Amino acid sequence: MNTTYITTPIYYVNDVPHIGHAYTTIIADTMARFYRLQGHEVFFKTGTDEHGQKIEEAAAKHGKSPKQYADGVSAKFKDLWDEFDISYDMFSRTTDAAHEAAVQNVFRKMYEKGDIYKGEYEGNYCVSCESFFPSAQLIDGEYCPDCGKKTKILKEESSELCNAHVMTNRPWGNYTVLENQDGYKIKIIEVKPGKRLSLQKHFHRNEHWIVLSGSATVTIGETTRLVCPNESIYIKMGEIHRLSNEGKIPVVLIEAQVGEYTGEDDIIRLDDDFKR
Repeated sequence: MNTTYITTPIYYVNDVPHIGHAYTTIIADTMARFYRLQGHEVFFKTGTDEHGQKIEEAAAKHGKSPKQYADGVSAKFKDLWDEFDISYDMFSRTTDAAHEAAVQNVFRKMYEKGDIYKGEYEGNYCVSCESFFPSAQLIDGEYCPDCGKKTKILKEESSELCNAHVMTNRPWGNYTVLENQDGYKIKIIEVKPGKRLSLQKHFHRNEHWIVLSGSATVTIGETTRLVCPNESIYIKMGEIHRLSNEGKIPVVLIEAQVGEYTGEDDIIRLDDDFKR
């Protein structure tokens, strides 16, 4: 028999439970009970998220360590769900030893594969939303565009890994970030023979491609041209473009990104061979 998994959000412990928490938990409990009545095997999970800057700040206001504060608020959530007879199978805390071990294992695997590395970042950070925002998105130059609260300039701690050139594999080949600073990023990209990048555009950056080896077929808008070694091409912000390798050897190129934001999520894919 297949198991039906149901979960609530794991609730932040920066403050005590409120009616919104009860609302979502009761809905999840209703679903769990319904599926059990239908004969399903159900695993229903809830719990608390006890990591984050706003939890640290709330603990400081109450004169407690983050763990002491989290212990107290998490207990209030659990006691409330027990009082409501919520039929959860597991109450999970992100400070549980098993949870911490699982997260460490996931991050270790991603690091070993080269998917992540620790670096340095500085920007306008919203504590409530736990997100960085480029200055162009801020309201009146300092307020969060999502929640309206004032942001702060935050610089995350770096380590020796920030200077490591880590290769990231993709279905079409790989890329390595050589330099990543405010306003620009430089990559070396390798595209396998017979592969192509997605048809895409960017809202926050321009790109300059310089081919080192192989011959790249580049489409920008309605125009397609062949870019050979020691040749370059410029893609303006917002232009729809794609690079294909129709040759028999890898295409290797330098990509220089310039713009207010150069994150990997600034890619709008219009067509993709790999269904991403």
